[in-house]
Amino acid sequence: MGNDKYAGKKCFVIMPFGKKDILDSKGIVVETVDFDRVYHEIIKNTVEELGVECERCDEIPEAGSIHKKMFRGIFEADIAVVDITSLNPNVFYELGVRHALRKYVTVVIGKMSDQPLPFNIRGLDITMYSMNSADSIETTRKRIRDLIQNGLDKENIDSIVHDALDDEVKIERKSKTIRSQ
Repeated sequence: MGNDKYAGKKCFVIMPFGKKDILDSKGIVVETVDFDRVYHEIIKNTVEELGVECERCDEIPEAGSIHKKMFRGIFEADIAVVDITSLNPNVFYELGVRHALRKYVTVVIGKMSDQPLPFNIRGLDITMYSMNSADSIETTRKRIRDLIQNGLDKENIDSIVHDALDDEVKIERKSKTIRSQ
């Protein structure tokens, strides 16, 4: 059920893997989130319905450094979906890398909670989700779909780095020489 309009586009997903405890400000577990379920039911299905290839770092079937796969995935992806629910420092680091490398189509999501967001991301458009009902999951999927389509079609800057420094920042890809053997 893909969409040819976005054929060849790639999405890289930045999020924790598996089940993770969510802590309050005092370090007490307030809930456990199954991030694999969020990935498959909300993110991956939504992205692939648009005809976009979707992958997470743990799905890249290559040996070697996970960091190399992560940086390459963040840089090469036309779209990034970032789940900040657990306030995981690695997720924020990768979000910062994405904002430095790409101007647009970074979709930030998070599970509804009472946790205050860190100051530096409070100004971002964050799609809050709930896994409590089929309706809430579908609402989130529609919102993500709309954000991706608008981002790809309009190319509006959603990177806070490029928004602030766009006249001074330029990221370029090196050309690769292909040699036949």
